[in-house]
Amino acid sequence: MSVVSVNATVEQWITLPALRLSGWRGVSLGWSERRSSTHNSSVTAGFSTGQGEPFEIFGRMDPPGHSLVLPRLVPLPDSSWGDAGVILRLMIDGNGTGATGTIRLDDLVVTGSPGRDLSVSVPDDGPNASDPAGGVLLRGLVRNNGYEQGPEATVRCFSSAVDSGAGWVFLSDETIAPLAPGDSVPVEFTIELAQGRAVDILLVCESEGDLVASNDSATAIVRMPVRPHAVVINEIMYDPLPGRAEYVELLNVTAEEIDVGPWRLSDSDDDTGSDPLAPGTLFLGPGGYLLCSPGTDLPGEYPGIPATARVVTGMRSFTLNNGGDILALTDDAGRVVDRLEYLPSWHTPALDDPSGRSLEKIDPASPGDESWNWGSSPDPSGGTPGRHNLLSNAPPAGNSARVTCRPDPFSPDGDGFEDATTVGFTTGGPSAVVRVRIFDSDGRPVRTLTRGSYIGESSSVVWNGYDDDGRKAGIGIYIVVVEGVAASGERAFLAKGTVVVAGKL
Repeated sequence: MSVVSVNATVEQWITLPALRLSGWRGVSLGWSERRSSTHNSSVTAGFSTGQGEPFEIFGRMDPPGHSLVLPRLVPLPDSSWGDAGVILRLMIDGNGTGATGTIRLDDLVVTGSPGRDLSVSVPDDGPNASDPAGGVLLRGLVRNNGYEQGPEATVRCFSSAVDSGAGWVFLSDETIAPLAPGDSVPVEFTIELAQGRAVDILLVCESEGDLVASNDSATAIVRMPVRPHAVVINEIMYDPLPGRAEYVELLNVTAEEIDVGPWRLSDSDDDTGSDPLAPGTLFLGPGGYLLCSPGTDLPGEYPGIPATARVVTGMRSFTLNNGGDILALTDDAGRVVDRLEYLPSWHTPALDDPSGRSLEKIDPASPGDESWNWGSSPDPSGGTPGRHNLLSNAPPAGNSARVTCRPDPFSPDGDGFEDATTVGFTTGGPSAVVRVRIFDSDGRPVRTLTRGSYIGESSSVVWNGYDDDGRKAGIGIYIVVVEGVAASGERAFLAKGTVVVAGKL
């Protein structure tokens, strides 16, 4: 709001709408004033408790004698504080001699101390995440800014999907006991969210007779952080064949859909130079795969990628070094979700040349920075981008088949005690033709126990601890793979387990 005069001899004024000052004290009228040196008229401040005239003068500002911006503040008389309808007016008196020159009155504001004023805010440290299973704890603060004891108040909490334009949905409320002037009290609300999801939150403080509406609400964005290793680096193709691109495969190991769009994947611990995985949202479902590559045509270069896998190409945030490198996956707040430093020595030692073969993670739930949890992909194409790792000991998503070995460990030493183990398995579905195979920890085949046995939903076979050539297996961890093929010729299930071959001390 402003008024401009171009002649100090002309009377002009600006009148503010009627104000309710009941419950206020220490009320003042302020404005910023700037004029040319030739404009020498006075400025008068007046008030009326009626509908206009007459105005009682409560301040007259004389010309300052310079052209700088001048802040003005004039206190209102006590007689106006409690009136329910006060009209304020600023008048350029027109008593000057300057016929040219200008004056501007800007930023008119009425200030004072309210009797009743409860405010609600969300501190700068904002929402504080508890255990993801328990939701996000949102902390707010209610303060009595008035000079009277505040009445009982209610703080209500609402939520709305971020940037959706949808209306607010009531979540819960909390009652606040009367507060003395200057006192404050915290309020807490638990916001239930899935990992990686965010909502807009609105807090509204309602109290009888509150005189300042502008501080009665506060907003915040609440995001549920993901647990460390909720999404893991699951496969690394750092040395592809000519004509193919590098890639890193991510796997969502949780039972929840996670938005990984704002996350970053980098080949260093500093992700400031890397771009988000997607410009917007990118949801990765439970057991879902995301392929990240600096190449531009990953599906064309690796034809076996399923349509269900998510693919991000053209990434400039990492280049996979053949001699080893860091890979760090961070969320939108910069928290590390998964990190490792791979080395060429993680490949299966028996391979003469690992070029064109990816590193596959064996157990998605185990640490990703341990060499024993990785090996060379035995897939004929060199890798399994977007598909279940052949070395993995975890069942594919949606697969209910299970493998158990009893006893575990066992010792095939001929002493008559636990010389063999029984491999029990359930198919989790209809009858199928089953093949049971044993692999060592480097992914090399050791023994085929059955090649085409037709079974129902459960069965078992015995392994005596010897390989296909009749040699006793060495001490170590072995992978048991049970595959089933339905009558249609399609794979009915795939299940994996481990068993330990031990020896006498």
